[in-house]
Amino acid sequence: MPLEVDLARLEALLALRAPTTLSTLSRPATDADIGSLETSFGADLRPEVQTLLRWHNGCEQRIEGLQLWPGFYFIGTERILSEWTSRNEVLQDYPESGWNPRWLPIASDWCGGHLVVDHTPGNGGGDVFAAFLIDGRRGLPIEGGHIANLQDLIGEVLASLENGRTVDAHNPRIVDGYVSWVLDPSL
Repeated sequence: MPLEVDLARLEALLALRAPTTLSTLSRPATDADIGSLETSFGADLRPEVQTLLRWHNGCEQRIEGLQLWPGFYFIGTERILSEWTSRNEVLQDYPESGWNPRWLPIASDWCGGHLVVDHTPGNGGGDVFAAFLIDGRRGLPIEGGHIANLQDLIGEVLASLENGRTVDAHNPRIVDGYVSWVLDPSL
């Protein structure tokens, strides 16, 4: 199913079950927003990243905000650029950090960890994974493997919200109109 369809399903589900989370989503990114980010990034954004940002340009930085993966809040073009710039400055001082300047953050845990989309040309382009300042790169586990791309990421979170399936040892709960991811103590 195309990413646009999954994003529309996610929005409809949030409207029905988690209107507070829906209300935190920003307006769609404009051509100017995306163009400015691409200029600073030095490359075109992958089509699926453009689709995500044209759906909504991130969310407000608050607990009720949309988490694209448990603990990782959706960020918009301005915050993406700020986080990407910061990580590249760290790379200058600590080349062993493992950061790659072609990794573009799309979500943040607000503690230095990011969900990134790999924009490296060729093999690996489009991969989605978590990148941490200290722990480096970590795949996003799902039953039978890891998240491969943005389509898989949105599809997995959407399926979890629809049927309560565990994602990365967390279960979705609706609390006061927003989505909360609760650690499953049995795992």
